[in-house]
Amino acid sequence: MNKFAQIKHIQSIGKVHYYSIVIDNNEKSLFEDFNDYHRTDKWLEDLLIMNNWLIKRIPKEGALEKYFRHEGIRSDTKGLPPKFVETKNLLRLYCFRASTNVVFLFNGRCKTKSIPKAQDCPVVRPHFLLANEIVIALNNLFSEDLIEWNEDYTDIIFDEELTFEIE
Repeated sequence: MNKFAQIKHIQSIGKVHYYSIVIDNNEKSLFEDFNDYHRTDKWLEDLLIMNNWLIKRIPKEGALEKYFRHEGIRSDTKGLPPKFVETKNLLRLYCFRASTNVVFLFNGRCKTKSIPKAQDCPVVRPHFLLANEIVIALNNLFSEDLIEWNEDYTDIIFDEELTFEIE
């Protein structure tokens, strides 16, 4: 069953503009759901590490490729935290790095440690697959000029009422 989605601006910090996706008129975006789900004693330390990257580290230099984990073979879907950051619970946040200034934040969960690839983990696989579908849809919106770059390519321009389909 296809889902309908909208883009939601989350926050602009330093050089980076963060966006997320709201699916089927939910109250929360995928990223807001991610934060709410992990805001418990069990996950709080890893969530703080993740948000530290988003709030303090990435905005200083911009969303450079080195700050993102490559996820999947034929996909622009990325993951956080980067591989060089160790977290005891293996928390994964899926995202789309559209440029050094624009990042779409999706959802994720804690990857099972004994499973090497996130896309093979039953806990994070649904979030990974949804992220891949969203990235395809967003790339199509860029191709169709329904999402455009501003004059200096540091942010995006789109109709806030834009609704698109995710297959």
